[in-house]
Amino acid sequence: EQKGEKHSPDLRFLFATLLMLAVIAALIPIRRYCIIQMREHRFHSSSGNKSAIGVYKYFESIMSYSGISRGSMTYDEFCGHIKALSDLFADDSAEIIIQLALKADFSGQDITDYEVSEASRAAEKLSYNVYDSLSWHKKIIYKYLLCLI
Repeated sequence: EQKGEKHSPDLRFLFATLLMLAVIAALIPIRRYCIIQMREHRFHSSSGNKSAIGVYKYFESIMSYSGISRGSMTYDEFCGHIKALSDLFADDSAEIIIQLALKADFSGQDITDYEVSEASRAAEKLSYNVYDSLSWHKKIIYKYLLCLI
């Protein structure tokens, strides 16, 4: 290349594209970290009732990605439906989460940190069960785009 000769437009385009991809690649883990921190903050809110509702919303996101929604079912029917769908949901995790959310929303009782912790662990267990059952490309979506794990 001689002095004063300009770079071709193709080289500049390639450089700009690579730079943009590098920025996007750096932002994905930062975004994931922020979303997980916000979720953890919701799970440890000053109000146990708000925390329980936050856990339930996380649970709904997991179920939604799994193609499961409550629709017009009662919460008890929903628990039974979830358990019947797959071995991934065979334990009482869904029931723990749903019952706590109902208690938080309708009973007027204060939810303890222990109860929120149990529901949070149940939601994480469900999330990992779903994650482990996914193909590699769906795992990337689940983990890095939806940030459900």
